[in-house]
Amino acid sequence: SQRPKSVPKHCRLSLARIPERIRGVKSQHGGINMTQPQVPGYITALSANDAQLAEWVNTGREFIIADGALSAKVKTLMTMMCDALLAHEDGVKAISDRARAMGASEEEISETIRVAFWMGGLPALVTGLNAFRED
Repeated sequence: SQRPKSVPKHCRLSLARIPERIRGVKSQHGGINMTQPQVPGYITALSANDAQLAEWVNTGREFIIADGALSAKVKTLMTMMCDALLAHEDGVKAISDRARAMGASEEEISETIRVAFWMGGLPALVTGLNAFRED
């Protein structure tokens, strides 16, 4: 089977169609630049194996995580909670570090892990504690 030569037109995200307020260029939350400070490891791995898909996924990720009604920091904390619920230990660690780089406090991270515990029980709490792991 052959890979498509390009991402189908109906699947492409056009930055021109994304309102300026959602693009995440600069935050309106305390003047801190809330754009994601680093590319997640899975995007790097995907880029080495399927550059077109990596570009498409990364464009979608940047659009979704950008400042909007919710700050990029809050959305990043939400992704950390989801990784705790899905038992992705390394993801929790990586995303908690990303959240800290975006200005998240230890209290915000702790409260996010509390919500993961509330929704996912003890397994989510144990996984969530990876946010405080020192490598």
